[in-house]
Amino acid sequence: MVLEPSRRRHRLTDSRAKMAEFVKAIGVRGPDITEVSKSVGVYKETARYWYKAKLLGRGFAVQAAVAYERLGLKYVVMVVEFGDDVEEYANPILRAMSELCYVRYYNRTLPGGDYIVHAIVPEEHVEGYASFMGKLRDAGIFRSVRTLVADWHRNVPMRAESFDFDRGLWDFDWGKLTEKHDEMDEVRPQGKAHFDRLDLEILKQLQLDANTTITRIAAKAGSSMKNTQYHYRKHVVARGLIRNYRMNWLGTRYDYRLEKAMHRKHRQLLLNLLVTDITDSERTEVRAGLNQFPCLWAEAAGKGFYYAEVAFPSEAAAEGYEALERTLHGVRRKYALYIVDHTNAIGFTLNPQLYDPAENAWRFGSQELLPKFEELVLKVGRTS
Repeated sequence: MVLEPSRRRHRLTDSRAKMAEFVKAIGVRGPDITEVSKSVGVYKETARYWYKAKLLGRGFAVQAAVAYERLGLKYVVMVVEFGDDVEEYANPILRAMSELCYVRYYNRTLPGGDYIVHAIVPEEHVEGYASFMGKLRDAGIFRSVRTLVADWHRNVPMRAESFDFDRGLWDFDWGKLTEKHDEMDEVRPQGKAHFDRLDLEILKQLQLDANTTITRIAAKAGSSMKNTQYHYRKHVVARGLIRNYRMNWLGTRYDYRLEKAMHRKHRQLLLNLLVTDITDSERTEVRAGLNQFPCLWAEAAGKGFYYAEVAFPSEAAAEGYEALERTLHGVRRKYALYIVDHTNAIGFTLNPQLYDPAENAWRFGSQELLPKFEELVLKVGRTS
């Protein structure tokens, strides 16, 4: 049977809409294909095929987005410039900071060479953390550092309705960006929950790859499967320690052997936007505009600032810049725009080793850490 053009287009539109619904359901439920297929109303076999062929087969990764505020952690965004003598050691320094002092993500920016660094910092240590960063500057590791504490941070769910999963590319009209979003419904912080070290180990593995089985998590955590299953259901899920699930579409290929996302250079033009000295009404207007962008990746806001990450398909960079200029016109003297160097960008999971179960508290001792980083600079310099 040959379909008439109008009927063929209608069927393709229905298929694309159903696929978008499927991806959004994964964002809520994670890779539980049985439950996702029920919620979307497709056969389980069809859902499994879509998941394996159109998502995992194209290099997408599904990762748990941790509700950091439920763990007593605040999201911090920093703009860092390394000192001239240590700039070549920036990557090992930042990797060490992920292990020792809560760095969650970093990227190097072009053409200036500054670094955008994200950290998830215990609420009780936020002031001490900012002071510690200042001490690293005084020690010559940083030339400058600007620390911004966010009231909220959000991983933006994939706008699957604007993506063609058969061809593996974004498909939308930059001139018709109209979708609006309610800030309070999406970013209202929740209170701190009770958790333990095993809960953190589970979150770490699911943050890395939400497809990880309970059996594998238990083995990595050194716990029994029964105990791990109980903690997953009664603690991680029941207490809302996972906010949602992120579909990692950002031009990456997930390497299960290395256990990290591998960037595909030049596939996406990733930009960091930082607006400062901004009023509440200006922030609301800017955020409403940026949330129309299907390729908005993440955003955060705090007192007097708004931060966002947006990725343009490389072939649509001109249209993206034009849309961004229109969106930011009202704050054109208040923002900085950074181009991300994909080869110097990496994210980390939360680090359970920084939590002290005996004290039931996160550890942070700036007096102990400063000598370690000074020694690290000397050690890397000797071996380079």
